[in-house]
Amino acid sequence: MQRLENYIKTLVNADESEWLHFKSFVTTKSLKAGDFFFKQGESANVLAFVDKGLVFSYFIDPDGAQRIKKFSWEGFITGPYSSLISGHTTCDFSAEALENSDLFCIEYSDLLKLYESSATWQKFGRLIAEQTLIEKEIREYEILCLGLADRYRQFLKTHEYILNRIPQYLVASYLGVNATSLSRLRGKKASTLA
Repeated sequence: MQRLENYIKTLVNADESEWLHFKSFVTTKSLKAGDFFFKQGESANVLAFVDKGLVFSYFIDPDGAQRIKKFSWEGFITGPYSSLISGHTTCDFSAEALENSDLFCIEYSDLLKLYESSATWQKFGRLIAEQTLIEKEIREYEILCLGLADRYRQFLKTHEYILNRIPQYLVASYLGVNATSLSRLRGKKASTLA
């Protein structure tokens, strides 16, 4: 739980009693590669901090294709945030383990209790929501305003620690292109370096 405690300390200065109160709500969950944390169209009331492993979130479009939303690895939070906040009973997207993963989980209802218990946890919730909003706006900007080459360059920069852990077809989906287009781009990049 040290990684989780360190993460929380980067956001708020929780005293010992606040930290113990927070820990009392935390459970652990282990996923094998291919296991779902939650599924699009099903209900879920939980957020998770990835302690070990890699989870990817995605939408299934009307044609049945996967559209990658984000990757969450060690030190990142994942969950159906918009569904939880808006009170939807089902998730708008799925989260699946790309590799064996260990998660620290908290029920959203328990997180709301923490918000009520202390200004520290209210601040924690606000900062996580702000981080989520920033990530979302950056992602929207990349998809709406950048060409493929620039989106790929950004991806390489922001995901450098996990590049060798993600299959190229998932990278292509994240970038909003098919695997052939990404392969062509990678070929061009390689030829300019030669």
